[in-house]
Amino acid sequence: PKGTGYSHYTHNFYTYGFKKDSVHRLALKDLLVPAYHTVLNTAIVNGMKEIDDPEIDCTDPDKYLENLENSFAITPDGIVFYLNPESAESDDESLELLIPYSVIRTIINKKSVLSEFVK
Repeated sequence: PKGTGYSHYTHNFYTYGFKKDSVHRLALKDLLVPAYHTVLNTAIVNGMKEIDDPEIDCTDPDKYLENLENSFAITPDGIVFYLNPESAESDDESLELLIPYSVIRTIINKKSVLSEFVK
């Protein structure tokens, strides 16, 4: 008999911090000030609106914002978010988006590792 059902495509990307004697997983709440959500979401939505790619559905950017905590990397130029909507069925619907530090400077925690990039 044939089975019916569907597969749900998703992935997580974890970022770790290394110190002399320890390794720990970094979270956005460790890197940004407590009220970061509005500014960060606006920066991501604005970045998505600048993308001109027929493969990416930017008409509903909120669907990409659901799993930010498990989908970012720290780079010298900014935070790269790997946005993957909950409804994605393939890797073709995921989106890599760089948010430069200059855009989120006001929400960077001055005690976090990110402060090294915005001196």
